[in-house]
Amino acid sequence: MRSVQIIAAAFLLASCVDEYDRPPHTAEEKALATSCQAEGGQFSRTGLYAQMAYCKKPERPARDAGKSCSDGSQCEAGECLAKGGTCAPIVNHWYCEPVLEKGQEVAVACAD
Repeated sequence: MRSVQIIAAAFLLASCVDEYDRPPHTAEEKALATSCQAEGGQFSRTGLYAQMAYCKKPERPARDAGKSCSDGSQCEAGECLAKGGTCAPIVNHWYCEPVLEKGQEVAVACAD
């Protein structure tokens, strides 16, 4: 009886794969993973139940950090921070603060 319990416990633990570490399985995810790796990134997942696939790229300092801006398209990092109206200091970083888009402040949705 004890061996049956051990085998059952091992089976349950083996089936508990972290959803965020799940490899790409659709054609779209496989294409994303391939292009992501070619750009020096890593295929990853986010969101509730890890349903959204994305390319996690290494962070690095932005060459135009602190430059005056009114839209993310003017910045290497793609984000113009509303506080100060300047380009974000880090490329490939998630900013959880208001940004400027076409001169207008826009709130950013952030995970709690």
